[in-house]
Amino acid sequence: MFDQPEFKDLGKCAALDDYLFKMGVLITLRRGKRELLKDYFAKCSQNLSDQMKVMMFFPFLGEIVEVGKYLKENGLPLKRRLRIQSTFRQKKYLSSKKVVILELLETLKKEDSLKSPGERQVVFDRVKNIGHEFWRQLFSFSLAIKAKNLPWALELKRELAKSSPYWNLIKSISFTHEEEIMIRDFILYALTQYQEVFEDSEDVKILAERFAQIGHTNDFRLIKSQLNADWSLTEIRSKFKNPLLKSEYFDFWYLIMMNRTSDTELRQNFRKAISKRSLLKARPGQMWVFEYFFPADENRRNEIIKKLLKMWKRKNLVDRYTVLRAASLPKIKKNLADKESSFLRADFQMKREFFTEVLNTGYSTEGTLYELFQLGDKNEDNLWWLML
Repeated sequence: MFDQPEFKDLGKCAALDDYLFKMGVLITLRRGKRELLKDYFAKCSQNLSDQMKVMMFFPFLGEIVEVGKYLKENGLPLKRRLRIQSTFRQKKYLSSKKVVILELLETLKKEDSLKSPGERQVVFDRVKNIGHEFWRQLFSFSLAIKAKNLPWALELKRELAKSSPYWNLIKSISFTHEEEIMIRDFILYALTQYQEVFEDSEDVKILAERFAQIGHTNDFRLIKSQLNADWSLTEIRSKFKNPLLKSEYFDFWYLIMMNRTSDTELRQNFRKAISKRSLLKARPGQMWVFEYFFPADENRRNEIIKKLLKMWKRKNLVDRYTVLRAASLPKIKKNLADKESSFLRADFQMKREFFTEVLNTGYSTEGTLYELFQLGDKNEDNLWWLML
């Protein structure tokens, strides 16, 4: 979505009045790089607004009562204090989820761990309660491999291979770069174990391609090279002849053929892949592809619109984001608006409402703030999401 750059000295103290620049400053602080700001604020401190001073010098207090006390001491009115305390409460909740994720990464990567069914059940109980679909699937996948449970591993492989490419844009937790490397190495470990236990290199290549899309840097692209999971165009064309593979993973083939062949070949092949049967069995995470291709066949269109409407009515924010993006295609939006009145509204209204909802979950904070900024929302109270 957006990888907000850290602070750069623009040489002008007036830049502190710029909302996007304030975001950069606070993100720099959030990443523990206060030293980058030292010289700049030595000459520009008089340009800091009272709001920025309160945020910049927020002492990272551990309890919500202490947060309220700090805000009150700095003159914030009750209504704003309550809103910021609510933000703090949600961020603390996500921090507790992050701790569990990091602990599970360590536990599941231990070579000699979880050999007994009882030990695996204890970990699985923690996984079930994690409250995040991607992490539940990934950790369950690892447990299935350790248990050498092929049917369970295959089902989870399908779920992961059909997961949305947008989950990390909408439901990501803030990890440090070192923690992202830890996640990447765990994924490499799990895929290597899967390949060794079940001797299935094709499934590994499909998953490696999916996982390579995670993160803002090239770190996760190493997954493909480490597992020798690159696809030649000849190999893609050959695999596409398999009717099961091309219909079940229709969005995957579109993804890896994009920018690899002509638009004509891409559309011809994709048209063959999306049968009525494949659409009926399609999972929400695969529906992103119709932002790029909406078939002319009326029966297929009706099935796509039916699925998108069902996704829109769910509370799953990743599904709703997929529908919003698909609705950027006028033909899709018109079909949706014929059946759902909310799509009669202007795009920017729907997007602003959606990203405000995402922001209040505490997920994907940096990217969501930037999206709201692009839509004209410059509420400085929102910037507290970067500091708490």
